[in-house]
Amino acid sequence: MVPDMLESLGQVSQEDYMPLISVLAGFIDPMALLNAAECDPKSWQTNHAQCMPPDDNGYGTFFIPDWINRVFSIIREGGETTDWCMGAIGSACLVQGGLLEP
Repeated sequence: MVPDMLESLGQVSQEDYMPLISVLAGFIDPMALLNAAECDPKSWQTNHAQCMPPDDNGYGTFFIPDWINRVFSIIREGGETTDWCMGAIGSACLVQGGLLEP
């Protein structure tokens, strides 16, 4: 599974995101993606992306499991994969207008 994911991710370009979509398609609940209200925590599977409670952007938000995250973050050199990954894909976040509660 991981070698196939790596091969597909190596084909992603600024003009073509379909290889990325094809990799994620098997790990994301399409109903929860298209309608965040369909997110059901009771249906979570540990090896799949976990939908998060609805947000206001109209689409589902997902937590990507670490093992998928690492595949996305693998460093490539000269078109070949290396033994290294950056791990930054799941690190970035944006918080706006939030209030901290004690």
